[in-house]
Amino acid sequence: MKKNLILCLSILSLVVSGCDNQSNSIETPSTSNSELPSEIEKEITTIEVKNYSEKINYLADYNDSGIRVKVTYNDESNAVYGPNQLDIDYSNFTTKKLGKQNIGIKVKNTDISTNIEVEVVPSDSFNILMIGNSFTDDTVQWVNEICADLGINVKIANLFIGSSTLQQHCDNLTNDNAYYDFRTYNEQTKRWQAQAQTTIKTAMNSYDWDFVSLQQSSGTCGLANSYDCLPTIIDEVKKLKEDVRFVWNFTWAYQQDTTREEFFTNYNSDQKTMYSAIVNCLKEKVVVNEVIELIVPNGTAIQNARTSFIGDNLTRDGYHLSFDLGRYIAGLSLVATMTAQDISKVAYAPEGVTPAQQKVAIESVINALASPYSVTESQYKTEG
Repeated sequence: MKKNLILCLSILSLVVSGCDNQSNSIETPSTSNSELPSEIEKEITTIEVKNYSEKINYLADYNDSGIRVKVTYNDESNAVYGPNQLDIDYSNFTTKKLGKQNIGIKVKNTDISTNIEVEVVPSDSFNILMIGNSFTDDTVQWVNEICADLGINVKIANLFIGSSTLQQHCDNLTNDNAYYDFRTYNEQTKRWQAQAQTTIKTAMNSYDWDFVSLQQSSGTCGLANSYDCLPTIIDEVKKLKEDVRFVWNFTWAYQQDTTREEFFTNYNSDQKTMYSAIVNCLKEKVVVNEVIELIVPNGTAIQNARTSFIGDNLTRDGYHLSFDLGRYIAGLSLVATMTAQDISKVAYAPEGVTPAQQKVAIESVINALASPYSVTESQYKTEG
């Protein structure tokens, strides 16, 4: 018999079996790789992977603590290896993408290797603390109602200072300033409520937040130098909760007829110029920061909707979103980003949003998720 422990993979029978939780019979792992049978005497007939989850929710961390690899030889003897004896390769696996994907598994100090197939499915829950301003208020207004419609369990709160910039958030973090309204959703009254004079530290400690969302002020979100303090904010938040994950709320360009001074000063009173400036800043200052895992493409979703029969009529004052349709689009965008749920199934719409407008809202968000940094023309050019 040739001296080849593993032999050519083409003659091996690899059997991979999984379960959603744990197998009823968990073999005890071999104590060391030295228990591997003599390469002269035995050949591998099967490799089985047991006690692993075949499905995992979008954005969740994969738990590999129960994995066992059982190697069986042609004389029916076997060896079992636990997580400490395995190298688990996630290079071709991400929970930020739906669908079936492979995770590589190799027994340390051997040539024994195989793959398991794990399916990433839409999430049914998320919790997030939004640090921002009035544009954050616009984003979160209808999130709880949308989530209830989809059967999603959500915990969301907003630390609010009107027109606040990243630099202000940075100063408030480093000095522990109690300048925020801490806005939370009351499940009994179905209304938002506010606690004044709150610090970021207090809000962070109020719940075990998995995600923190950040955003720039609307007037300066297209100015690259206004993002210079972003790394400091991230570092300071991580001091409060080391394992928290970061999301960026990509806000929208002003309505073309707004009279806001920043629109003239920073963007030459041109909506397309402002939108392009915001996108460029995202690419240069946000997307390149690997700590920020997700971008909520509100800015593009709103811009997409403006190409429909609705036109440039999605704000209530030239820059804040309209209470019904504008805020609905932003809420759909956040929920879809955080869960990967199919928002085309959402039946809920705020009072005042017509069925035709709801179609535009859903279409605009789906297109923004597919192409977050460019405008996609709506197919809905008329309301009929």
